Amino acid sequence: SFSFDESAFDSSILKGHIVGLRSALLEHEGPDRMSELQKAAAMLKSRSSISLSRESKAKVKAVQEQGKTVERYAKEGSSQTNIMLFILVVAVAALGCLFLNRMRYYEKKHYI
Repeated sequence: SFSFDESAFDSSILKGHIVGLRSALLEHEGPDRMSELQKAAAMLKSRSSISLSRESKAKVKAVQEQGKTVERYAKEGSSQTNIMLFILVVAVAALGCLFLNRMRYYEKKHYI
């Protein structure tokens, strides 16, 4: 139902599953059981909308902030890794230049 690529909730998939469950319940249990389930769902909806809405919103906001923090740390770690790789490449290039200069010096003096 939730697409992490698009960061969106696709309600059509969830509706399809609910319709499938409803049809399965109607076939096996009959309309009496379906009316009991509707009453229970209505009671649960009224109960959860009153007592859990503030807590749920706070939890969702906390999770969202945590996700943003993790994303920020990942970006910082990536840039730090890139900087360290650049420094390593520059250091190897500098050592290579020093080595080549020393080899030219020895070749001019005919030590080798």
